[in-house]
Amino acid sequence: MDQAPAPLFEVTSYTISSLLITACVIAGVAGCSFLLKRTPFRYWIYLFLIGVPFDLGAPLGYIPRISVIDYLSLAGLIAILLKFSSREIIAKVKASFGWPLLCSWFVYLLYDAVSGLILHGSFKGVFRWGETLFVYWIAVLAVQEDRKRLAESAGWILTGLGALMAAWALIQYVRSGLNYTLTYAIFEQHNILGAYLSLCLPVSWVIAMTRSTKSFRIAGGMLSGLITISFLAAYSRGAWLGLLGALILIFVLSWQKLRSPVFSLSVGFLLILAGAAAPISWIRYREHLGRPPIVDSLSFDVHQALSDHTRIFTTSQRAYYWKAASDIFREHPLMGLGPKNFDSQISGYLIGRAKTIYVEDLQFNGRVNFWQHLHNEYLQVLVENGLIGLILWAAAFSLLALPLFRADILGSNPLFCAFQVSGLAFILHNSVDILFVNSLDIVFVILIAILRQAEI
Repeated sequence: MDQAPAPLFEVTSYTISSLLITACVIAGVAGCSFLLKRTPFRYWIYLFLIGVPFDLGAPLGYIPRISVIDYLSLAGLIAILLKFSSREIIAKVKASFGWPLLCSWFVYLLYDAVSGLILHGSFKGVFRWGETLFVYWIAVLAVQEDRKRLAESAGWILTGLGALMAAWALIQYVRSGLNYTLTYAIFEQHNILGAYLSLCLPVSWVIAMTRSTKSFRIAGGMLSGLITISFLAAYSRGAWLGLLGALILIFVLSWQKLRSPVFSLSVGFLLILAGAAAPISWIRYREHLGRPPIVDSLSFDVHQALSDHTRIFTTSQRAYYWKAASDIFREHPLMGLGPKNFDSQISGYLIGRAKTIYVEDLQFNGRVNFWQHLHNEYLQVLVENGLIGLILWAAAFSLLALPLFRADILGSNPLFCAFQVSGLAFILHNSVDILFVNSLDIVFVILIAILRQAEI
């Protein structure tokens, strides 16, 4: 009987502390909104760039777990509402996006919301893409204020943060006995570290080679060297191939000197469709030949012993994802499973070893790790939104990413060329990993905004 009040005391203490923390968070967002209202837009972008690598990682009081980017976006939205009238906001949105981009995203998000209602899906995707487009809009406003200063500062921020993450990861690499799977800095996964460094590496090279001051070139060289070493140590083959593919694509664009917007749009659109079609085609081809669709290698000799540590072209079990996507697409070709329904429905499409992996994850880890997504953004969109959703999303996304495929930007400024390489690497890497779940798309759309304004 003497110990009965203890649980009540614990509940009361937790409630009070949660309320205090929640109040502090609300006050922090309100204070940040007030400060943002009075500062140039480029400082907003600096905060977004700095916030991308850092996640709170836990709930704050009664506020659920959301990232730093979510708090900044909320504060920014409040600041925008305080800063401009509704008419000014509408005028700036139309001027910043243009009707084609604005209409394409409106159609896709409307489809996503309607399909979510019909298929009992989630609206999280609508809000997430809305946040990404909001940051893009702020970046456009910041570029209109001072494009040169924003590009220079963004380059240095990415170089500095990239070097910080690289140093952190290299310490992990050495302390783990050169184990690349434990080399991830703050990102909890080595492929995500590689993706982030691929956004930082090209601009760090440019800073090291082109700055007018010798001390800046030396500093840039040291930082870019650190990022390069960590980029290699992370052993993210998707990031390597993404960066290599981006450099090849930039070379082709500059060599062909094709400046047509229709051509640029078509290239982006077809790349996205290929990212979804190629894996499914591989599975269907092997099934047609009567061969096992799930293999360890993409080489001709699939019976040769392989090792992830020594072979570049191992699939790293990606074929399990491709097979599941192929089976789901066969049954739900037009509208897919529904937005964010993958988690709840994937187990029904798994058989054999794939099903065993799912069951063992729940049994030994208490949650789904391997099957949390398909490790391919374009397959994920196809599976959840169907062919209709993929085409609408690909059209909207390729319009957003249009500057990446413009040859006329290449000779304008070395920084712009570096941003182009990073953006293309991001698109290509998403064919073997999903990078949108770590807010790396925020960096991506900021670079896109700088490049889009570079066309004007």
